[in-house]
Amino acid sequence: MHELALAQSLFTIMDKTATANGGGRIEAATLKLGAMTHIDPETLSFAFDVVTRGTRAEGCQLNFERVPLTVRCPACAFEGEVNPEAVGCPKCSAVGLTVTGGREIELDTIDLEDSPHA
Repeated sequence: MHELALAQSLFTIMDKTATANGGGRIEAATLKLGAMTHIDPETLSFAFDVVTRGTRAEGCQLNFERVPLTVRCPACAFEGEVNPEAVGCPKCSAVGLTVTGGREIELDTIDLEDSPHA
């Protein structure tokens, strides 16, 4: 996914979430990015800065948590982390592995400024 489009979608979700939780400035957010997404955090951060200028999320600190590629092998029942560039099961070399993690793009947390009315 193009980082600019992702940044726009991310801001839309964060803005709706902030509104639903009393409004206020969005100070920080954590995203989980799977190894298979090939999203560059630096490029996404830059695009997010552009998208959020003049909004309640301007200056928001984006934090990234990388999620490794994990698979399950139907041949030997191996389950675990693998290198995204590897071909075949690391235990038995079988192909046709089932991806069980590493494709996610998930907004995990949003930190909002404390409301002055709290």
